[in-house]
Amino acid sequence: GPEEFPKESVEHLKKWHSMHPDWKMQLWTDRERPLPLSNMEKRWVQDFHFTKLQECYDRSENFGEKSALLRYEILFQEGGVYLDHDTMPIAVLSPYHASYDFYCSLEEPGPSILSSNVFASPHLIGSIARHPILEKTIDLLPTCWDQVEKEFPGTDVPAIRNRVMHRVV
Repeated sequence: GPEEFPKESVEHLKKWHSMHPDWKMQLWTDRERPLPLSNMEKRWVQDFHFTKLQECYDRSENFGEKSALLRYEILFQEGGVYLDHDTMPIAVLSPYHASYDFYCSLEEPGPSILSSNVFASPHLIGSIARHPILEKTIDLLPTCWDQVEKEFPGTDVPAIRNRVMHRVV
């Protein structure tokens, strides 16, 4: 998106890098901008080839939603760890990465009408390439895209937020 990279996020990324000095860090971007860390690699969204979510990505007008669609496809194709730049580093991820072929953070528990109030979070995901969870996610998103549009119509902020939350989270 067009926003400037937050200073607090730069500090988080420095800490993540110090905790994982052997890991390659990439910034995926859709516009020319300075890298938050000089040792990061810049990757261009325009050069990425989607397997199934290109139409959803092109139709979306929300940068958060576009980011989620992109992260699922990148992790599915390449594997690795995705984390939001504002994710506070509190633990080394290497043990999880070495022990599990898929892991993610959890949303803070809260009230729910569902059978559980614990939900997987898209803000930190580690995965091997072609993991079945990501494959199923990528397969399901386009099938429910239009249905969510019908359920939450409108161009106001609450309608857009509801569509994003129900389509990609």
